[in-house]
Amino acid sequence: MSIPWTGVNWWAVLGAVVVHMFIGGMWYGPLFGEAWIRAVGFRKEDIKPQKVNEAMSIMVACTLLKCYALALLVRMLGADGILAGMEAGALLALGLVLPGVATNQAFEQRNRAFFVITGANHLVTLVAVGAVLGAWR
Repeated sequence: MSIPWTGVNWWAVLGAVVVHMFIGGMWYGPLFGEAWIRAVGFRKEDIKPQKVNEAMSIMVACTLLKCYALALLVRMLGADGILAGMEAGALLALGLVLPGVATNQAFEQRNRAFFVITGANHLVTLVAVGAVLGAWR
């Protein structure tokens, strides 16, 4: 089996990027922003706008890549529909992303709050992105 690099619905990918960024904005803003800042060990006054802009640029590029990769996975799995897309997103989050986040958290000796906030964001986001991609294949 080879990866079908073409034939992805780019409108679905772009819609998934918007959903991903909306969830991230809410997650690290009004929902868990303060708790995340404490978990990382930052103070609000330490956050520099120039560094935030750089991080946002990297995040947009990585989000596009992540949504494209999940679109390929959804296509390869034949995940047709919202539920099947959600399952693909959960598989990616639980099988690949969360183990990596947990390993990094353990070696970086970050507190558990960081893992819970970040890990839950990855899970919720990838399930939602999977739903968009499964529905809009």
